[in-house]
Amino acid sequence: MPSKRIARGALALFLLAPVASAKWKFFRAGNASEGTDTHFVKRDRMGRLVVFLARILQDGWAKHVRAIAVEESAAALLEPDGQSRVVGSGPAYFLEARNSAEVCRRKTPLSFNEIRVHSLPSGGSFNRKDWKEASGDDYQLSAVKGEFRLNGANHRIY
Repeated sequence: MPSKRIARGALALFLLAPVASAKWKFFRAGNASEGTDTHFVKRDRMGRLVVFLARILQDGWAKHVRAIAVEESAAALLEPDGQSRVVGSGPAYFLEARNSAEVCRRKTPLSFNEIRVHSLPSGGSFNRKDWKEASGDDYQLSAVKGEFRLNGANHRIY
């Protein structure tokens, strides 16, 4: 069951340890502003990804960050014209943050507001150039003292 609380492991890994080596696992070489994550819902990785987005902004690697996260049975097909389509049996999530976290420091629960999330089911489409969806669910996610809060959604974080 996905957690409302940001995982302690995510906080320990990304707030206490150096992030530079992990950066390349999620974010394309040469482009710190766009990243990916997989097995997203099943392994409850929202906390990990949100902490990572916060660190990218805090450390000055990018002025705004975007990430695409997919479930293990899904894929986001990215076309050269910026269009994306979700295929498979799971959802995909397109996240964007433009403001730095209010609190992102060692041994302190994360506070990070205005993370835009677009949740797309299989068959959904998304325009990466404009960062707008043609289908799916659009909401804002915040981390307040280490716990998630939702704006514009009547469901859980996934």
